[in-house]
Amino acid sequence: MVFVNVKDPASIPPGAWTQTIQNSNYVAMFYDDVNTMVFRTDMQEVPLLRVLIIFHEFRHIMQAQNPLPKVPNYQQIREVDAYDYEFALLDKLSLPHWNEAVSTERARLRPSIRNNIGFKTNLDDPNAEKVFGKFPSTVSRYNAATIIMLRSAFAEIDSQFSPPLAIQRKIMLLKGMH
Repeated sequence: MVFVNVKDPASIPPGAWTQTIQNSNYVAMFYDDVNTMVFRTDMQEVPLLRVLIIFHEFRHIMQAQNPLPKVPNYQQIREVDAYDYEFALLDKLSLPHWNEAVSTERARLRPSIRNNIGFKTNLDDPNAEKVFGKFPSTVSRYNAATIIMLRSAFAEIDSQFSPPLAIQRKIMLLKGMH
């Protein structure tokens, strides 16, 4: 396992991930093809969000060490699993205002999920700052609002659909974001 700390994306060493990391807002990313975890320390981020993102990427390391059988949508199933892992950790923290944020966002998303209509991250969600604190950048605010939106959407999907269909709906949601 190789860990790369990126302080300046313009000066990172060559590798399979060079173009992606130079042209993105990723805080951390695991590349299983080269067994490398890249950490961006050049970006300002709320510490809790940074830790959640790193745990999400560590889940990908665990997946690489214990690979799932190759099935259709293999990569997307791994991504859903990593988010489920991240959200389980976040839920266990019992952060002030977290349940309120998720409940409010679920209510906003419920009709769209039920009717399979697209929706966007609510960047103006006042609960984001209540949960995570002051944001050092617009990227940080976006990351927080996206985590609230995804957690809420996953919970709402789980409540409306059977497990196999829920996984497919979560995959569709994530594909629509990237």
